[in-house]
Amino acid sequence: MNGMGRDVPVRVEHLQTFEQTGPLLSEFALMHTGRFLATGRIGNLARSERRLFLEELARLMGDSGWLRLSVIVKGERIVAWNYGFQFEDSWFWYQPTFDSELEKHSPGFCLLSKIIEDAAETSSVRIVDLGLGAEEYKGTVANQTRETLYITLRRARVEQVREILRYRAARLVKSAPMLEKGIRRFLERIKHIRARLSEEGAFAVSKRWLGNLLWSDTEVLFFEAGVGPVLEPKAARLQRVDLNDLALAVEQYVDDRQTCAYLLRCAKRLRESASEGYGMIDASGQYLHFAWVTPFERFFLSELNAATEEPSNDCVMLFDCWTPMAQRGRGYYGYTAASIAKMMRERGKNPWIFSAARNVSSVRGLEKAGFQRRYSLVRKRRFGWQWVAGEVPKIDPKRMAEVAAQV
Repeated sequence: MNGMGRDVPVRVEHLQTFEQTGPLLSEFALMHTGRFLATGRIGNLARSERRLFLEELARLMGDSGWLRLSVIVKGERIVAWNYGFQFEDSWFWYQPTFDSELEKHSPGFCLLSKIIEDAAETSSVRIVDLGLGAEEYKGTVANQTRETLYITLRRARVEQVREILRYRAARLVKSAPMLEKGIRRFLERIKHIRARLSEEGAFAVSKRWLGNLLWSDTEVLFFEAGVGPVLEPKAARLQRVDLNDLALAVEQYVDDRQTCAYLLRCAKRLRESASEGYGMIDASGQYLHFAWVTPFERFFLSELNAATEEPSNDCVMLFDCWTPMAQRGRGYYGYTAASIAKMMRERGKNPWIFSAARNVSSVRGLEKAGFQRRYSLVRKRRFGWQWVAGEVPKIDPKRMAEVAAQV
């Protein structure tokens, strides 16, 4: 609490009426979704049905005097929440979340501590119920536990033995966090493969995988940004994205499985790298396209399975561009890339982007947006061996700008 309050005052509030809580629930849901993104998951509040449920629940509990929306306010900004309630002699820690930017100060645990303090001073409250789950932080403050048993009944002996083995295997895996993480990653990979098989068919997937392994050439084209004017879509703007922006995009595209997977990848990148993410947004706040920027030198290009070498000083690479399924075919890819490139040039950087040569629509979109093809590299695979063919030219950006201006 002291750490959070060094620059501005920090206070704890317990809101009890729907008039107080109703206007804040959308902000709570957005932070809840963002917190789940930061931990690699899609939270249940990403769905409008769940947000509507909490809104109606808050309305009913507010009328009954049971609602307790507890918050930590830092200045004018809410940084920790607990959507909870008081009933009989219990104060329920029901649905908490906090601002991931302040994670080092443990704002969620600070809020729980304050709730316990305030409950201890309230004569009508005897229990702070921490709810289901054996999260580690609960053991720090709890002085009593209650076990919840889940019982599975099977008629056939074989099914019973299978259920026992599954249960014990799951307990064994959960006892080793690294093993659990690896198995979850493996299961996600299996899920991805099954989705590809369902979409493309086993024969097509097997043919492509076998062909890539035995004999394949993958050409990657490198484009330098042009210096001409950028034609942006009407009533759209470019902005740098943070975790809350990604959470809002999840709410907008929660039924778009591929876009949600992309946004999870973006959230992880925000926490682990110095790359910058950008989004193109229309006048209504709908996200149309996303793209990322990182230093060109030593950028790992998965299409080549190798790190890149910059052709000149101060180069940056645009990468991991994505258009949600509902927004495709409208030119947002090229518009966004060109807008980011213009911004980078204003910073004194030399922006580049790449595309697989076989991705004809991507190549056309980049050329239409003013990007100039400069060179290509080819990843060659032969019977399990691979290497990169081609050379990176040394380009004078000032000279290229002069040539472009003359043209």
